[in-house]
Amino acid sequence: MLAESVHTILMKHRFLFRTVTIIVRLEDFTTYTRAKTVPTWTTDINVIKKTAIELLSEFLDRKKLRHVGVGVSKLRGIDEKQMLIVDFA
Repeated sequence: MLAESVHTILMKHRFLFRTVTIIVRLEDFTTYTRAKTVPTWTTDINVIKKTAIELLSEFLDRKKLRHVGVGVSKLRGIDEKQMLIVDFA
């Protein structure tokens, strides 16, 4: 659900991204941030989901999670002359 929300905003504002970031707060309020940069610019929601799950896996065997956030960065506007494959759907 978090990835879908981020993806909707990306598509609304027509941005590509390269970095997926998660923020995790544990039950004792310790907070961690993890990020991963993918090789190519993309708008693919599956990249957000897969990368966020990969980053989150580090915390699944620890204490209970209190908060999880997902975001993207290293944004670049989509070239209006270049159409995306999703534009044809």
